[in-house]
Amino acid sequence: MKTFKLVALEAASSNSKDTNYQTMELIDGLIINKENEENHWIIEALLPNTYLSYFEELSKQHQQVKLQATISKKSNAPANFSASIIGITKMKQHFSVLFKGLLTGNKAHSPEMILEDLIEQGLSGDALLQEFKRRLYEKRKTRSSIK
Repeated sequence: MKTFKLVALEAASSNSKDTNYQTMELIDGLIINKENEENHWIIEALLPNTYLSYFEELSKQHQQVKLQATISKKSNAPANFSASIIGITKMKQHFSVLFKGLLTGNKAHSPEMILEDLIEQGLSGDALLQEFKRRLYEKRKTRSSIK
């Protein structure tokens, strides 16, 4: 498993025909890549209570939530997720919402995420280049076998 800082979050109900993402005023958050074959991620966002009723309603209706999560740096492109709410923890002025989601779209295993992961593993120089090439090759091979 790999844990990253969640730096921005947008959410939309999966039931609406128009995907109007609502930008959340994120206080803090983290995102965990479970690194399993199903590509599951755990996302936890600490938010002001102004969003509590929105997420309680989605949770009560067992609605899927579309998320756009920006990981590590605000300059990174957001990753798209289809998620379900698995828990809400209320505090005095804030609450925590916990999601279990699947990475969707073409952001899964993007070259930037692969490179970031390899650098975090401490690879550099030729070892970094060789492992990066190997993972890109695997990604292309997997994608072409799906078509």
